[in-house]
Amino acid sequence: MDAATAALAGAAIGAAASVLAGLVGPWVRDAANRRARRRDDLRDLQRVELLGVIEALSSLFRSRYVGRRDETFAMQHTTAVVAINRLTVVTERRDRDLERMLAFALETVSDGHPKAAEIALRLSADTLHRWYRGEVRGSKIGDEFGRRLDEELDAATAPGA
Repeated sequence: MDAATAALAGAAIGAAASVLAGLVGPWVRDAANRRARRRDDLRDLQRVELLGVIEALSSLFRSRYVGRRDETFAMQHTTAVVAINRLTVVTERRDRDLERMLAFALETVSDGHPKAAEIALRLSADTLHRWYRGEVRGSKIGDEFGRRLDEELDAATAPGA
């Protein structure tokens, strides 16, 4: 191949690469933007559902230990179950321990001793916030919640507490 042919072939390859980059570049950038928007939308939805769980558990606590009206308690319990399910539907598979932690918190707020229910409510809200901020993930969600709950219940029931 002589120099002129090589120069023409190089120019043709360069032109084709420029056209291809002009077509593929925006497509790749658009795909990355769509993924980022979906991730942001999911985070917004998780935040809304997280706040719904905290509100539902708080209302359940109030109806159980403040109002003591059975029909209000039953309605608030159902609302809390729905809120927990709505949140767990939009969580990643690795964070499924969140569902177990919330089920335990729901049970404690529903049927536990008032002090245990108060502690479980506060710690579940704190754990949800820490999960949302990315400070705790996976099985550490339940482990940390359980450890902190045990510590605070021990402190609350210790002689002289």
